[in-house]
Amino acid sequence: MVGGISRGNAHWLTTRGGGGPAAPLPRAGEYLVRAEAAGQQAGPDPCRVRVVLGDDESEATFDVDATPGEAGVIVEARLRVDAGGDHIAGLRFLNDYYVARTEDRPAEDRNLAIRWVEVTGPLDDARPNAFSEGIVRRIDGADDPAAELRAIVRDLARVT
Repeated sequence: MVGGISRGNAHWLTTRGGGGPAAPLPRAGEYLVRAEAAGQQAGPDPCRVRVVLGDDESEATFDVDATPGEAGVIVEARLRVDAGGDHIAGLRFLNDYYVARTEDRPAEDRNLAIRWVEVTGPLDDARPNAFSEGIVRRIDGADDPAAELRAIVRDLARVT
C-alpha cells in the first residue's frame, strides 16, 4: 500500500491524503472500488473519506464513524481510468484533526484505518479489438456465414 503506515490489520492514514494498494487494471474503463475503514475518532466530526482510483475520485464523501474495535464502514464508488496499468485504489482521508494535550485535557488525534480495498471490473463493455473486428468482417463478408464461422473455429483450434 502507498500512503500512511501499516499497523496490525490495517493501513493507517495519520494526516490528510490518500492511501491504498496499486491495482493492476487490464484496460481503460469503469471499475467498482470498495473499501472497509474505521477511525480513531477525535473532534466534533467522524473521519471523512472519498473513494479513489488513479486520478478519479468519488464526488460523494463518506463518514466513517466506526472505531478500530468495531466492524468498519464499507464505502464504494464506480470510478473510471483512461488506460490500463497500475492505479492506486483506496481512500482519501479528508479531515485530519489534532489538538495537543494541555493541563486540562488529553490530546485529540483523528486518524483513518483502511482494512481492505477491492476493485471489480472493468464493468463497462469491452471495445472490439483488431482481432475481433477481423472475425466479424470475415463472417459479414462471407457467402455462407455459418461455413465461414466453422472455418474460423478450425483455424483457431489449430493454433493451440
